[in-house]
Amino acid sequence: MKYQIVVLLAAVSAGVLLTFQNCSNVSFRTTKETPEQALAVISKNCTDASGVEHFNGDAWTTNDDATVKPVTCPDSGPSQQGYQDSTLWMCQSGNISIAGTDTKLVPPMAACPAPALTASASNAKPQTGGASDLLVTSQAVHDVKYDCRSVATGSSIFKGDLNVGTAKSALSPIVEDLKCSVSAQTASDPIVKAVDINVDCESSGKLKDPDSHMCIDFSCKSYVAITPANSNDGLKFEVPPRSVAGVCYTVKLMDAIQLSKSDKNQTHDPDVVSSNHTSGGTWNPWVMSRSRVEFLMKSGGGARQVRLSGSGQKAESIKVDNFVLAGLAKKAVGLSSNESYLAYGSKDSTVDGSHIKFRNANLPFKDFGAAGVTSIGSVDITTRVSTEESYLLDVRALDCGGSREMSDVYLLFQ
Repeated sequence: MKYQIVVLLAAVSAGVLLTFQNCSNVSFRTTKETPEQALAVISKNCTDASGVEHFNGDAWTTNDDATVKPVTCPDSGPSQQGYQDSTLWMCQSGNISIAGTDTKLVPPMAACPAPALTASASNAKPQTGGASDLLVTSQAVHDVKYDCRSVATGSSIFKGDLNVGTAKSALSPIVEDLKCSVSAQTASDPIVKAVDINVDCESSGKLKDPDSHMCIDFSCKSYVAITPANSNDGLKFEVPPRSVAGVCYTVKLMDAIQLSKSDKNQTHDPDVVSSNHTSGGTWNPWVMSRSRVEFLMKSGGGARQVRLSGSGQKAESIKVDNFVLAGLAKKAVGLSSNESYLAYGSKDSTVDGSHIKFRNANLPFKDFGAAGVTSIGSVDITTRVSTEESYLLDVRALDCGGSREMSDVYLLFQ
């Protein structure tokens, strides 16, 4: 306040000085107001309706009571809009005047809702023949539609209209890859959302045809031999995933042995006790051949069928005199448990009619004939093998004595 008085005094003094400098403009008269009284009038403060004092030249704002009025927004139902009016006041030489007014939006609705659209699938990877729901939410839009088309042909498979708000549409059955488009109109430009639905062939052991985008069964069109590498656990290799090319893979484990005397074998198997066809009783049988492998099947198109076979071009019986012992386990577990092994061959190989002994314990024996050379149907070990996991396989062709004979032995991945 002191600063204002000094400025005003200076202005008054300057005015008086100029008047006296130009004597022709001076009209001498007597006044009843002193300079202090004139200054008090010029710098007078204001007191507003609330009793608050404001300095001369001050400005302030007051808010009026908020009001609520009906409002209609584009593509939206009737709603209630809040408004807040405000007034700008100013103090001028003791007088309060209105310098301006303003109105702004306030809750319950600060502005009209913006157009919005979301779309997704409840099951983006259904199995072939399965179902999925198209889930859509929208606001401030109209004419909501969907159209799901074949990725392969572009033809429309599912289409329809949807309600504004929360909506869903059931898509069934789904037998191929789909590309869904969900659209909604607005007061200006339309909104479009895309949803991809891809049938899951892998979990059902099928392949995705790249042309039809449908699931198809795998079939062997050719066999390719795998050349394993050496490892601490025997021969080591990986099996490529299935593909529509139909390539199956084979690894030769043992070479065939023609009919010959058992004493041409070199060693006995110390882990196994079987019947003795040379002199009676029991003993450790001859080892005609043994193969240890470590393998891993890559995922893709489902898990392959895995078989022991007498042929490298198809699933074929294994001929053996007298039996085959096969152990299979995950590498992380190892082959230390007898539960990982099975025996197949002629019944006269057993020590009691139904077992051989393996690591000093009875091991169940599956017979494929009474005696001599037996044809063991291709041994399916598919259910014990999954993809992306390393496995150890131990296969032994054993002879109880007298004579020996066996076919080739292959490991097939179909």
